[in-house]
Amino acid sequence: MVSATFVYNVSQIAGIPAVPLLRYLEKRSTWIFVFYRLAMGVFLIVAVMAGWLQN
Repeated sequence: MVSATFVYNVSQIAGIPAVPLLRYLEKRSTWIFVFYRLAMGVFLIVAVMAGWLQN
């Protein structure tokens, strides 16, 4: 059984990186994230086709 204190602490730790990310998104565009997702998708397709990763 997981205690409520543990759940609260984990949620607080997980929320820490969100604050700088939200500040970044308030001032800038989301295109960097679009590019990242496209680049990662291309890399994964190439890695699977080259046999670096198994399907």
